[in-house]
Amino acid sequence: RQAATVPPGGGRRVASNAVWNVLGVGSSALVALGVPPFVARLLPPSEFGAWSLMMQLAGYVNLLGFGLQIVLARHVAVTHAEGDAATRRALVSTAFWGLAALAAFAVVAVALGAPWAGAAFPVLAASTHGGGGAALLWLTSAFAVLLPTSALAAVFVGEQRSEVPALVTAATRLTAATAVVLAAWMTRDLRAMAVAFLLACCGGAAAQWLLWRLRTTEPRLAIADASRSSLARVWDECRGVTEWNLCMLLVSGLNLVLVGH
Repeated sequence: RQAATVPPGGGRRVASNAVWNVLGVGSSALVALGVPPFVARLLPPSEFGAWSLMMQLAGYVNLLGFGLQIVLARHVAVTHAEGDAATRRALVSTAFWGLAALAAFAVVAVALGAPWAGAAFPVLAASTHGGGGAALLWLTSAFAVLLPTSALAAVFVGEQRSEVPALVTAATRLTAATAVVLAAWMTRDLRAMAVAFLLACCGGAAAQWLLWRLRTTEPRLAIADASRSSLARVWDECRGVTEWNLCMLLVSGLNLVLVGH
């Protein structure tokens, strides 16, 4: 068998992508660590507790990604190298529309359960201004908007252009953090903060979609291209990540029940 060769500059490109991936994750961690102290100073304790709980609950939408971005990026890289555009279109379309359906399911589920959120988590009912159910719905919608765009980000990663999704992620997180802090400072209202977060996430999703349209080869998302065979192809690799996420959900879910009460 012929030994695999690395194209000129390939090692440098891999190192660059690794750095961008770290920066993308690091920006999210920086925002997660930097925003709470500001919000805690601006909100009463009951409001801050409710906000923290709602962010955690809404963030569970990310579990519906099933680690698909990593798996899809690998398949995009393989099909890109092989010049198999048809398979690539099918995989990306299947992932995008599948994630969109899961995101819509999450929003509908929260919308139906929002009126009883205060009964399940008394800390939400105890917030000063109320509106915990509505704020939870807006936060869930924000994470849901971003979920399908992870498939678009995977295309850039598979093409070894990790700087694009990393920059979009960083800009989205920083914009959302700024919007939330400003809303907290101006209104002290959880619903206004949630709407600010939602608008920032919508902007980030729009930016990711626009860059995908302009800077990738054959940008196409057709429901007709989605297929069960493509879903089966990626699901086997996502299964392990899904099992791990379910285990983490059991642990963190118990913590949330305790915090909510």
